Amino acid sequence: MTRARFVAKLVPRSDAAALATRSFDKFEPIKGNTPEEDYVDPVKVKKDLERVVDDAERVREYAERTHAHRSKEKGLDTTLTFRDLHNAIGDLRKVIAKYYFLLVQTTIMAESWEPEPQYDTIAPFLRPWVTDPEAVVNAADRDADNG
Repeated sequence: MTRARFVAKLVPRSDAAALATRSFDKFEPIKGNTPEEDYVDPVKVKKDLERVVDDAERVREYAERTHAHRSKEKGLDTTLTFRDLHNAIGDLRKVIAKYYFLLVQTTIMAESWEPEPQYDTIAPFLRPWVTDPEAVVNAADRDADNG
């Protein structure tokens, strides 16, 4: 991805170009003839991808050989530690956090990895849920009679 393409994808704002330039510079781009022609080094991207694939491969192999029964047990190393699993997940998170803004121009909550609510989480508690208490009592009585 070139700097020009990255900057063009951001929402036009007065500070967008400066933000985009600072963000793009974090990737230590390869210099082109002009700053707009600078681009992210594909070798670094490939190296990050290979690291994630290598970590995930060990976890996938363990899962397939111990739970999916896809291979014979002869000569099988079925040791997988929590550290191996933790490292695979950690490396995946690092790579996602690194490239997410570059690709979609929005941020991810990389610290907590919790979903961010897209609605007012307090709104349900500001209005009464039961607007007709008598109807609720009648329905409960009917259920008790039928139960």
